[in-house]
Amino acid sequence: MDLFTRLQRTTNRLIQMQPWVLFATPVLSASVAFTLHRLLADLVQQPLGTGAARDLGEGIGTFLTVIGIIYALILGFTFQQAYTRQTDLRSALRAEASSLWNLLLLGRAMGGSSERGEIDRNVRTYVEHVLDVEFPPEHLEPAEAAPMLFEVLGVLHGLSADGVADEVDRVTLAAIHDELRAATRARSDRLAISTCPIPRIHWFQIELLSTLVMVGFLMLDLQAPLLEALLLSFTSSAITVLYMSLFDLDYPFAGLWRVEPEPLEALHRELS
Repeated sequence: MDLFTRLQRTTNRLIQMQPWVLFATPVLSASVAFTLHRLLADLVQQPLGTGAARDLGEGIGTFLTVIGIIYALILGFTFQQAYTRQTDLRSALRAEASSLWNLLLLGRAMGGSSERGEIDRNVRTYVEHVLDVEFPPEHLEPAEAAPMLFEVLGVLHGLSADGVADEVDRVTLAAIHDELRAATRARSDRLAISTCPIPRIHWFQIELLSTLVMVGFLMLDLQAPLLEALLLSFTSSAITVLYMSLFDLDYPFAGLWRVEPEPLEALHRELS
């Protein structure tokens, strides 16, 4: 796990345990930016002669407008992608749990008590594996398939070998196969979505544009040092909020906006 990923997950877990950090960090960022402006503004503005650019519609103001538009477009796209990823992850999780529920109900509708108990045991073992190992997946490499779910096939083959009573049982047996395939497809979708964070190059673009916006405000000379420092501090606070929100969305398993395995936990409680 690289340094960026460790920082992201540590930050999300800290916010999850201490939500006040989400409000304190932007305030701290604004205070630091205000102090830095008071220390660095003259050093940046005097050599560049930015005093002539007093009108926000000219000079540096135009630069900030163009950078701001690009910044907004990239941030909007990034938020949409991260939000869609969380939505798709929830959908895959519900689909997986729903297929497992159907698998249990169909299995209990046919066969003897020993077969029903065997199917329940296999599904319970599979759910425990998902909750313990795959939720959340701690590595970007795909996790190994859970073979305990496919052991249900052995029970179904045993029932088929013994014959089934009527057409209803045969249809039920086919439906069990369908639900098993649907559960494995949903698991594959869940793992694929879980291991697709925002690319590092995309984070670099956001970091670069954030830096350009901050430097632009640092160069801006309005002949009002206190106002300039306040503008920079407000901008720094807003950018900090954006970063923390993206951190929260990009790692769906910790933070205030996270995906919980509630459907699988409910299934596990039913089987316990």
